[in-house]
Amino acid sequence: MKDEQEISVSRQGLERGDLHRMIAQSGWGHLLLDERQLAQSLASVRPPDDACWVFAYGSLLWNPLFDPVERRDARLAGYHRRFCFWIHAGRASPGHPGLMMGLMPGGTCRGQVLRIAPDRAAEELSLLWRREMVTGAYAPRLLPVATPQGVVRAVTFVANSRHPTFAGALAPERVAAAVAAAEGPLGRNSDYLWRTVDALRRLGIPDQGLERVARHLG
Repeated sequence: MKDEQEISVSRQGLERGDLHRMIAQSGWGHLLLDERQLAQSLASVRPPDDACWVFAYGSLLWNPLFDPVERRDARLAGYHRRFCFWIHAGRASPGHPGLMMGLMPGGTCRGQVLRIAPDRAAEELSLLWRREMVTGAYAPRLLPVATPQGVVRAVTFVANSRHPTFAGALAPERVAAAVAAAEGPLGRNSDYLWRTVDALRRLGIPDQGLERVARHLG
């Protein structure tokens, strides 16, 4: 892993509305979801409190912001992980847009499922939606995910291909160039890549697409 800055999304920052404010100040505030829209989105896929699983494939692997009561290695069929939408705040700026990961159709994606404690489900899901659904760049789904102990249905954030920031399938070298140049109040875009690459390597499930991007970064 490359040298990193110790900056990232935090519970306190989300509760204060820091991410919301960063996006508003970047000139993309028109994309922000209000409290009603966030609540409706969450209600559309809300899992039962006693089976509240979340599929982690990016930053949720290394910075979930909650303490899972259980982690399982997991495989999601029908989707693959990819840098596929632009960001202009957080780990980027309007002058140097960065890229974030989402799930796009096709292939499989290996990661982990994280189970939230039943008595924490309402609070943690609300915070998770403030983080992942702040602009609606994802389409949340409740999808079947395979684990060694059996299939669970997990909250899964799939890329919203209709979103204005959706970038589609970019070549690895273009992704690397954007990620290398982008930096913002939450740190460098490249740290997001390296931490995810490192997390997947430690789990023994390196992602070849991300590894190709990492090689271009050097």
